[in-house]
Amino acid sequence: YSKKASDIFLDFMEKKKKEVEEPFRYERDIKIFLSLTNKEYLIDISHKDMENFLNDFMFLPNQNKNMKLYKENSEDFRKIIAVSKKEKLITLDNTTIKNKLININAFLDYAIEFEYLDKNRLRYKINLSEENTSDKRKEYYNEQLHALFYKSSWYTKELENNLKDNPSKIWLPLILLFTGCRLNEMAQIRLSQIEIKDSINFFRIDDKYPDQKLKNKTSKRKIPIHQTLIDLGILDFIDNQRKNNKERLFEELYYTNNKGYGQAFSKRFNDKDFKKEWLSKSDIAKIEEEDILLDLHSFRHNFSGSLKGLIEEIAKKSAKEGTV
Repeated sequence: YSKKASDIFLDFMEKKKKEVEEPFRYERDIKIFLSLTNKEYLIDISHKDMENFLNDFMFLPNQNKNMKLYKENSEDFRKIIAVSKKEKLITLDNTTIKNKLININAFLDYAIEFEYLDKNRLRYKINLSEENTSDKRKEYYNEQLHALFYKSSWYTKELENNLKDNPSKIWLPLILLFTGCRLNEMAQIRLSQIEIKDSINFFRIDDKYPDQKLKNKTSKRKIPIHQTLIDLGILDFIDNQRKNNKERLFEELYYTNNKGYGQAFSKRFNDKDFKKEWLSKSDIAKIEEEDILLDLHSFRHNFSGSLKGLIEEIAKKSAKEGTV
């Protein structure tokens, strides 16, 4: 009882601000937890309170599809859930629920570490170590990639204008595909962070500047620029940006608080009309029904899948030749 739940929450957030790129995700989820449990001290939250919290939490509606409801009832999550139950709104998917509960559990474990709580009663209600849903985010099939790069308006009728005024539309999907980078890592990169050493051009992923963020400390790395990107002319594009005294590779992208430079581009790429240009009707239907996710992060899945296949080929060859 030496600290109230609200004070422990503030301490926890100060810690997370130093550790993670997007501390607001923890803040949002823990506010929901504290609002629904509604106890001044964490130690007063009983097993029954945790059961009630989970029962209500499962009715939390999808915020993107219910923006008006969330806006009209700012942080009154009990009221939001009451409306969700009454109107049978679409709730959060299992993956989102799991991620939110992981964040809340991190807060409760922190409280235990500093002896504001005796044990984590939420962890006993749900087993976070078990995967209760398959990953809905999929990598792109070759025919989908072919349709994007050879049939979509970005790369056909708008190609010349995009290269001049919106080069991110042309280069970002290609860079993500051939580097495995996260969107924000490349959307925020400065020209000074594109370097050459021993005749190898590479991107230096870093958070050196105030408007740059990384997911975690291990995200700092150097990535060689793929030969396919070089063949397509990316080094010429980089040189032109330098000649035009640009600071960032994609100066047309603007900064959004807590979201970085990638949010605006993400909205453009995920525009329904644009995706209809190169994805099939069945793909669009699956996306709308939330059966699958096909977005900019899917390029990262393509990249990792390619590496996995390459590693397996090397391993097989090494085993056959008796080498390491």
